[in-house]
Amino acid sequence: MPATEPPSITVPDNEQIVTSLWHNMRLAALGTLEKDAIPHVSMVTISPLVDGTALLLLSDLARHTINLKRSDRCSL
Repeated sequence: MPATEPPSITVPDNEQIVTSLWHNMRLAALGTLEKDAIPHVSMVTISPLVDGTALLLLSDLARHTINLKRSDRCSL
């Protein structure tokens, strides 16, 4: 009986994994600071652009937008 070769498995590298995750995500956690410097984290809709930047879809009524207008310090 001839020996058969095991199937070839292609494992994506880290860059491929990160790129795929980035371009397929639709939600993110946005951390902002309240007036008294207490952190506020909320879920936001995100659209990754081709060049790697993030387009956030924010409402003027949302707490995170109010916080960002007061201070641009945030984390995504």
